[in-house]
Order: sequence, then C-alpha cells, then structure tokens
Amino acid sequence: MAVLSGCQTPPPPAPTSEISLPPPRVMLLLSVRGFDSTFSVETESLVTQSLLEQEIPVVDQTVVDANIQKIKSVLSASGDDQGAVMLGTQFGADVIVRGEAVVRSLASHIANSKLQSFQAQIKLQAISTDNGQLLASAADAATVLALDAETGGPRALQSATSKMLGTFIPALLSSWEQQVSEGHIRPASDGGAVSLARALQSDSSTDEASLPSLPADYTPPVAAIWQLTPQNGVPSDWMALITDKLHAMIVKSGWFRLVTRDDMEKLLAEHNVQMSDACDSTAQAVEYGKILSANQIIIGAVGRLGQTYQVVLKQVNVESGEIEHVGQAEGRGGAEVLLRLVKMAAADLLRNETAAAPTTDPAVMQALEKESSSQ
Repeated sequence: MAVLSGCQTPPPPAPTSEISLPPPRVMLLLSVRGFDSTFSVETESLVTQSLLEQEIPVVDQTVVDANIQKIKSVLSASGDDQGAVMLGTQFGADVIVRGEAVVRSLASHIANSKLQSFQAQIKLQAISTDNGQLLASAADAATVLALDAETGGPRALQSATSKMLGTFIPALLSSWEQQVSEGHIRPASDGGAVSLARALQSDSSTDEASLPSLPADYTPPVAAIWQLTPQNGVPSDWMALITDKLHAMIVKSGWFRLVTRDDMEKLLAEHNVQMSDACDSTAQAVEYGKILSANQIIIGAVGRLGQTYQVVLKQVNVESGEIEHVGQAEGRGGAEVLLRLVKMAAADLLRNETAAAPTTDPAVMQALEKESSSQ
C-alpha cells in the first residue's frame, strides 16, 4: 500500500480566465424626424450593426416593425418603464433601446456657395425589461455641409449616431454586467448561463481536501486538457467556463504538468485545429495529444437528461491510446450544479490516478520487498 505525502514542488500557477456574462438581447425602437422617412431605416441599420459587432443579439427589426402599432399602444398606455417590461416579456428582449433623432437644415445656403448646413441630434436610452431600470443613456449631435438634404441629412445623422454609440454601447454593457452579476436583473432567457457564470465567479476554491496527495518523489507527466464536449442539449458556450474550472483543479493537484493554453493554441494553429473542436474519441485524443507533445490528454463530456447533469472525464495515454482512468459525477439541479460536478469528477479521476501511481517511497518499497520475500 502506497504511503502518500505532500507535493515536493509547488504546482504551477493556475491560468487566469475572465468569466463574462452573456450580453443582453436588445429590442430597438427608434424614431427619426427629418426630411426623409428612409433616415429612420438607415439609423436603425447602423445601430443594429454596431450592436451585432459587439456580439449583442438584436430582436429582428422586421418583427418589431410588424408590431409597431401594438408596441406604441403598450408604451402609451403603460408608460416607458412599465411598457418596456411588458414588451420584453412578449418579444424575449432583455433591454429596450429607445431613441429619437432629429435632422434639420441650419441654413438654406452658405454664403457664396451652393453648400447647405445640416445638423442631426440623437439620443438613446436603454431600459431593462426585468425591472424597468434605466441602464444607460447617451446623446450626441453633428453638423455637416452638403449640396442637398438627401446627402447632408444621412451624413449628419450617421456622424452623430456613430459618435453617440461609442459611449452608449460600453455604458450599456458595463451596467448590464454589473446589474446581472449582483442579482438585480434576471435575463429574459439565458438558458442557465448567467447562474453558471455567477457560481463560477463566486467560487474560487478547488476543494483541496478532496484532492489526493502526491506520492513522494513523484514526477508528474506532461498532460493537456481538451475543452469538454457538450451533449444532449447542453449549450456549447458553457464549455470554456467549465473547462477552466477543471484546469484550475488539475493544476492545483500537482498530478500533471499541464500544457498552457497559449502553447496549445499556438501548436494547434499550425495544424488548423482549435481547442473548441470536438474531441470525443480516443483516436482524436491521441492525435491532438501528439500535436501537443503530451504524455496524457484529458478529454470529457457534459451531458444532461432532464434535470440531471453528468460530467465524465477520461485520461488517455497518448502513446498507447488506452483510456487509463475515468472520473465521473452526476447530480440534479440547475446549471450551477455543474460547478460541483466538475470538482467531483476531477477528484474521482485523480483518486483513480492515485491508486495506479508508482510507489517510490523507500520505506514502502522496503516493506513491499519484505512482504514479497516472506511469501
């Protein structure tokens, strides 16, 4: 029986990973007063494109336009704040972005010139559909010179809108993340991602008590951890968060010398492979392990059946292609239960590793030799 002792050398530091909350789903309501009704469409398009570039999902504007009279009635009857809450429920939006823009001519003609001066002013407000709270607001204006309204109006409006969005979108995202992380706002539909991220943010422990100690004089092999694979409807965008927690636990254990994330990305890029690519077979694990020059590679999956989640981890020997150890855990609950399950599965994997670890402690070796000679 092996005698276990503490790690002889401190493990490398755990990787730092910023956990970001999912962005809000935005519903856009804009009105533009000016020379041409197309100004409104152009402004909506610019705001929508800017939001999408920041990976902020937007309710389909054709759906909004098709229900615009109903939307106006709700806002008129209930007021801006309460109306926003009601609309968010109906259209699945987390935030209503309301705005008004005005385009006008400042002078008929500039002296001794055919040029005219046009000014645009725009203001946006972001309102939470969960509680009617104002999350962000911004306003800006711009003046341009042009030959006619068809040219000058859109240019002035585009300039004012672009400047305003530069402050509005960061303010919206900052306020949203703060309000959600503090529990003041519940997203309309996050599929559990917010509760998972919140649980990971609030728990920085790796449950050291559950991690088996290292044998004396143990030399950890080089290993890589592949991003876990989602199964049975588990969202793929959860995997990076869960894998980060697994990575932190394995690093803390000291049982393996892990290939860093940066090195993995560089080595895999040379073979046109990404860490987010699925790795759900031993053949793939061996292939990727060889690319990473690892002795062992840990792969796994996160699945769900009803309200029961399951995490399964497999340690694959890159040289032989054999699955040497398996760790698994399952439990019922919401997405946040995965935090506990990945810890349990990692501890289970390491306990199996402990049972198979070679014994190098002199006292233990002497006892084993004496026992063998007496038989």
